[in-house]
Amino acid sequence: MAKFRKKPAAVEAWQWFKNGDHPEDGAEAPLREGEVVRFFRDPEHLGTIKCKCCDGLLHDHGWIDTLEGGHIVCPGDWVITGVKGEHYPCKPDIFKATYEGVSCIGDIRSTQDRFNEMAADLYLQYNIDITASGGDSIGQALFELWKRVRVLEGNRVS
Repeated sequence: MAKFRKKPAAVEAWQWFKNGDHPEDGAEAPLREGEVVRFFRDPEHLGTIKCKCCDGLLHDHGWIDTLEGGHIVCPGDWVITGVKGEHYPCKPDIFKATYEGVSCIGDIRSTQDRFNEMAADLYLQYNIDITASGGDSIGQALFELWKRVRVLEGNRVS
């Protein structure tokens, strides 16, 4: 079976604890139902019974409509905004294993990793060594690559 890696993409997420916690639920959400995380209502489950996931009362839970159907939101779950603007819940342990905070340091590291992969690929496929451009920054190396590609295409670069 083929293996795949999830494309790196920053997502917006908000940890939910009670009605009104999600920023898109509206300012009056504690007094009324939220727009993203709604009150938990299910005719087959009374709010006074316990949740199978967290053992809390279902009355204290939320409900979210996803592309796959409705899901219970336990207090402490993360509500993620997907690439198409959809929302879905994620358990804290899964969230921690799958996501990490986006920071300047994390962005620099991931940019450096992508640059290293690109540099290795260019060297193996085209024998272009952009790491030997005389500069130590990614920007200088990319500029050097741009100049070399322009020359290969027959365009002179001054």
